[in-house]
Amino acid sequence: MLMSPRWVIAVAIVAIGLGYLVLQANNWLNPVPDTPEVVQRRWAAVVAHGEATARSGGPADLLVQANNLRKQAGANGQGSEAHQQALDRLAEWWHHSGGLGEDQCLDAQPAERQLPALDLLEFGRLALGSSEHIEPALALGQMLRERGSIVYGAVGFRIAEEALEQGVDNMLLQQYRPTTQQVLGVAARDSLCLLGLVDSATEQGQQQHALISRELELTRWYYGYRFERLGNPSQPRELLARLEHLVEQLHASDPEVMAQEEIMGRSLLFAHVGLWERARDMAAIAVAYESR
Repeated sequence: MLMSPRWVIAVAIVAIGLGYLVLQANNWLNPVPDTPEVVQRRWAAVVAHGEATARSGGPADLLVQANNLRKQAGANGQGSEAHQQALDRLAEWWHHSGGLGEDQCLDAQPAERQLPALDLLEFGRLALGSSEHIEPALALGQMLRERGSIVYGAVGFRIAEEALEQGVDNMLLQQYRPTTQQVLGVAARDSLCLLGLVDSATEQGQQQHALISRELELTRWYYGYRFERLGNPSQPRELLARLEHLVEQLHASDPEVMAQEEIMGRSLLFAHVGLWERARDMAAIAVAYESR
């Protein structure tokens, strides 16, 4: 049985983590800088940010069918009968208030219900190119921003960005605009889902190692600390400014970041940089909508 990309990443993290711990034991044996109560309180805030909306958890069966029809259409050009059938099924999914399924982490869904992120990006673009299916495309992007982690969330923001570039009707843009909470939600779900996969990988491999537990706790500490520092900005511009400052810190060996490296180890901290860069890019799209 083939593992999903996220499962591969999770297993790799466990293996790399153990190897890195052997080489850098002193770093990893440093205590978590805050009390368990503080870590738990901050992590609870991350969990709250990452909670997916109820509407995005609607049934995904029609969307899976629509995507399968689109793939079966193959090289047929846009506007072909096969693609039209796929778009009509997408509209049916939208009219029936469909979602992306009830799983909090889209990568964890069974193979028969998998909706690859790149497939959904192609489908969204196909729908945006059809004047009759623009709203279902925008709804798809919104669902991805409300339930996806970093990869799926990025697709949801990209669909919104391309709709803006395409000059979609302003009323629709307003209705399906990206929000500050969606940016924070995507970033939070990425940490929640990745840690969940690492937990599952260690359980399946029966490797309940104390050092892995410490790695997970340090990661919870880091995310909780970062989200608390970001605060709760109400406007996209405010969030974008804070994320730009964070990314600059991470790239400039800021004293605050260097102190975290002493605790976490450079390799693990570096792995988080891409997340905040993607979050910054998503916030920029939300700002573009606000400006429009």
